[in-house]
Amino acid sequence: MSDPDNEGHSGYRIDQIAALADASLTRYRPNVVTLHIGTNDLQGASEVDSAIARLRSLVNQITADVPDATVLVASLVVSTSSSEERFRGTYNQATRQIVSDAQAAGKRVAFVDMSSLTTADLADPLHPNDSGYQKMADAFHRGVQSADSAGWLKNPAPAPARVQSGIAGKCMDVNGAGTADGTAVQTW
Repeated sequence: MSDPDNEGHSGYRIDQIAALADASLTRYRPNVVTLHIGTNDLQGASEVDSAIARLRSLVNQITADVPDATVLVASLVVSTSSSEERFRGTYNQATRQIVSDAQAAGKRVAFVDMSSLTTADLADPLHPNDSGYQKMADAFHRGVQSADSAGWLKNPAPAPARVQSGIAGKCMDVNGAGTADGTAVQTW
């Protein structure tokens, strides 16, 4: 792709991604959003339903923030962690339904199947090894190709206008990386 910039957050739960999403999505206006998310949310039976609700909310949040973007939502990969694996099937089935509901609402949301990964593709109970990551990349690539064939992919929205200091070696900065309206800026 002409703009290969990406953002990822290893180890985050769905609610942690949701808390960051608005600022990143409205600032960078991606044309493709890939989600392999939920593993860290599946700690017990009571968490499955709340994780599913959080995923549905996140998909709605993303499609509201960047309605022209294509959102590729992946099923969770196999694991050998009993605390996660026993709930993975329920979560993955719900993920398919969330995608189906979004598509029925006219949103560019597609399901990416990660079922080709096996326990031989794991480096530890939850994380893929190089072979597993290659299979994941291939699955997401197929998702991007399918979205492109469907006419869903649009050029990324233009980046925000760049503000440049006339003082050599200085730039405009937001103290503490604040994102709230009215946050003061500084020359740094």
